[in-house]
Amino acid sequence: MPSIRILPEELVNKIAAGEVVERPASIVKELVENSIDAKSTRITIDIQQGGKKLIRLADNGCGMEREDAILAFERHATSKLRDEAGLWAIKTMGFRGEALPSIASVSRLMMVTSIDAARLGVKVEIEGGRLIGVYDTGAPKGTLVEVKDIFFNMPARLKFLKAMNTELRHIIEIVTQHAIANYRIHFTLSHNRKLLFDFPDSRDIRSRLHQIYGMEFVESLKEIDSKSDHLNVHGFVSLPQVTMADRTHQVFFVNGRPVRNATLTHALYEAYRNTIHKDRHPVAFLFIEMEPASVDVNVHPTKREVAFRDQGSIHDMVVTAIRERIGSLETVNDKERKDIISEHFQWRDIENGKWWEVESDVAFHSRVMEEMQGYLLSTDREDYRFIQIDGTFIVAVSHQGITIIDQHAAHERILYETLKKAYNFKQITSQSLLIPVVIELSPAETIILREQMGLITSIGIEVEEFSGASFIIRSVPSVLSGCDPRMLLLDLLTTISKNTSTNLMDAVMATMACHGAVRANQPLNSNQMSQLMKDLEKTDMPHTCPHGRPTIIRFMTEELKRMFKRR
Repeated sequence: MPSIRILPEELVNKIAAGEVVERPASIVKELVENSIDAKSTRITIDIQQGGKKLIRLADNGCGMEREDAILAFERHATSKLRDEAGLWAIKTMGFRGEALPSIASVSRLMMVTSIDAARLGVKVEIEGGRLIGVYDTGAPKGTLVEVKDIFFNMPARLKFLKAMNTELRHIIEIVTQHAIANYRIHFTLSHNRKLLFDFPDSRDIRSRLHQIYGMEFVESLKEIDSKSDHLNVHGFVSLPQVTMADRTHQVFFVNGRPVRNATLTHALYEAYRNTIHKDRHPVAFLFIEMEPASVDVNVHPTKREVAFRDQGSIHDMVVTAIRERIGSLETVNDKERKDIISEHFQWRDIENGKWWEVESDVAFHSRVMEEMQGYLLSTDREDYRFIQIDGTFIVAVSHQGITIIDQHAAHERILYETLKKAYNFKQITSQSLLIPVVIELSPAETIILREQMGLITSIGIEVEEFSGASFIIRSVPSVLSGCDPRMLLLDLLTTISKNTSTNLMDAVMATMACHGAVRANQPLNSNQMSQLMKDLEKTDMPHTCPHGRPTIIRFMTEELKRMFKRR
């Protein structure tokens, strides 16, 4: 018996479907892209149970004739590609001819389509890849596709689907991305017969972003627009001081297609290098327009990744476009705070009220050690003397040695343990905001907040629904009274969406502590530095912050002598 065999067609179809259909959001993506290619001006999507039970999409696009409607469910059948040369001139969202047959092979599918409301349309029913029937029917111009019971014939795949709201958030992300790129199309999304969002056609990208994320968020972004002979980079990015807890608010579009690409991601972070903390992420909605022949959209079965012919020039253009926009604005800010922040190294002896600015590591090291020597020689003093370096590190000196503290990381540890103990004993107190804050959330953020409103309340944040996707923040935990309520809530929603139930509360407390902690470049007086050190030493785990970074480093006098070969 030969060991190599031809697989049955049914199994081949299921394997192929696995490349295209990973979850309900994959189906939504393929159907939305078909509707866009059909020149639709309105796309209506209805979901049930996170897409596990039903995905229904209706559009007013060009529709299909009876023969095309049947042929569309054959593998590799497409109206968007004629020959090999066409692969290097792709201008449509789909072209592989795999989406509909793959979806139909793992679900119960029904499609109704018509090219003219005055003529009969056609209805096609398929179950698990098997054609059930083709019927004439009355229908408006456009196409309606219903996908029921995804993976009903693949129970092993069905088990890998996540909870309903998790799958729904993936769907919202897909629809939102396409809505941004196709702002002239009216998008509507409902879940379990409840309207989640209704985005009418917009005049431009900024207006569509307003619809999705709210005016205040979008107005904080800066527009970029850079052109060359064969390349156009445009979109919206945040200033370095406006960052997020993850990459949710980063979307790249290449010729209108939402994509992932390592070159674009690297370029984005290169543009912000040395301006944002490594644990924070910039906001970016970037559109790259180029000749179709310069980009390969055929490198991934779901077309979510692309490859560039000249990735170096694209990388450099993105970096330059962003830096020119955020750099010009930062120059003004630098001038305004010139008397506080040096372009080089700085440190401060707050007790004596003196600032020193030095221009090299050598000079900086020399100055610090000179002052340290003076303190170390005062062995008759048991108390610490404090110096703040770069507005970030606290140097505490006594006759016993030198202690260096990262003020933000240390305060994070203190607040984390304070909040955790208060939460465990149900003793978190809230402080009402003098002026309640109105915040507009994206559809995905709205779902998370409604789902986790009990948790949000339990940690001392009072939020109530205002209208639509708008909410009012009325109070925050007393220990975080100086934080930005909007950014606190946004980062908490991100933390909740990214963490499992086993470590959720630890992650929530760490996020809260980060927002309440003193920042880098925040001057402290000697009393504040002393209290911070005392509070840190009282914690259960004083040597690391909640995220695992070190908080404190000590050099005892004997160790310093060994380092300088005096022992």
